[in-house]
Amino acid sequence: EKFQISVPKKLKPIKKSGERTNLFDSKLTVGNIVNHQRFGKGEVLNIEGAGADVKAEIKFETGGIKKLLLRFAKLEILN
Repeated sequence: EKFQISVPKKLKPIKKSGERTNLFDSKLTVGNIVNHQRFGKGEVLNIEGAGADVKAEIKFETGGIKKLLLRFAKLEILN
């Protein structure tokens, strides 16, 4: 018995892993003050990685220090 696979027409193409995935990859710098929807206001302490794997270490006023993967973190740069 064979299975027939159909692909929905409304699928969007995915990005290649080498493409920039977040506007903040090049704009975010150490010392920036940012706002995160869940963790609130914080200061960028460190940035590491490249491409889709860029991470920022951020000290939040109430949430402590967090390492966030920038492609998923929705940060607003305040300064």
